[in-house]
Amino acid sequence: MRELNSKNCGGQEVDTKLILLVEDDSPECELMCLALDKTGIDCQIDMVHDDAELVGYLFGTGSYHHRIHRLQRHLILFDLKVPKLDGLQVLCMLRRARSNDQDVPPPVVVLTSSDEADDIAQVYALDANSYV
Repeated sequence: MRELNSKNCGGQEVDTKLILLVEDDSPECELMCLALDKTGIDCQIDMVHDDAELVGYLFGTGSYHHRIHRLQRHLILFDLKVPKLDGLQVLCMLRRARSNDQDVPPPVVVLTSSDEADDIAQVYALDANSYV
């Protein structure tokens, strides 16, 4: 997990935003962290590198059994083509988890190099908020 430098927006106290980044490519992770750092938003970025690790993180299983899975994330940035599980299957799990959750679900932004019309349609059908 990586925590960015804390910053205040506009000189006011701001709650730290928790962003979950799901990306298997280390240079892409670094680029995303730099971009988020430049926004000036006080945020902590948790990173997982494949879909199986994401499931453990979200549901507090495996190496994440100690993590409180109900901790509210403010944004999920998700690489659709990360290894191990199918990204669309993971979006289905997120959709079910979000519909069973009483908290407001975080927005999910799908990051991918795919421009396939089927991928785009399926991602939005599974309640992703954006496709980049």
